[in-house]
Amino acid sequence: YILPILAGIFILVAVPVTVYLSANPNIIADLRNRASSPTGTMTVSLDPATKTVNVGDNFSVNVMINPPADFTGKISSSQTQLRYNYLGATPETAVTGVDSGTFVVDEVAKTVTIDIVKTDSEGFTPSGPYIQGIIQFRAASASAGLTMIFNQSLSKIFVIGSNDDILLTPTSVGTYIVSLPVQTP
Repeated sequence: YILPILAGIFILVAVPVTVYLSANPNIIADLRNRASSPTGTMTVSLDPATKTVNVGDNFSVNVMINPPADFTGKISSSQTQLRYNYLGATPETAVTGVDSGTFVVDEVAKTVTIDIVKTDSEGFTPSGPYIQGIIQFRAASASAGLTMIFNQSLSKIFVIGSNDDILLTPTSVGTYIVSLPVQTP
């Protein structure tokens, strides 16, 4: 008679956990992000890191790769994934294009995911910070702002001759606020 009791306890725990994780898909990605370790020498950042725009404005954000001053290797590929949440039926700040990448709007999870990938079979040695990709936005409606974060487990940089990821765990974020234009009387 113990087996039916254990099965009942399992069902009582498993069903609510499954429902919760299904309703909150970003939790699994966030746990995966926390699992990455800071072992690299290069960083990624967003330029500009903050910006305030008016409804209807278009603006761009550069995804920057920042090598250390003494870097001498050849980069063979880089990939970054960024994500931001939105509150309305559609994103208050909409992605209108991604240079060297793609974007997906998940209307159920209310997230926008941006992937940027660059490869170079010959490899190249950057002489300083460089643009990996450019994200174009349109400020569709006023908002308190969006915060764009890097997915730490899916953002990577590789050098020729190595399968080691040399990207330091991304901690950079971008915050973009959309305000209503000031009307003159």
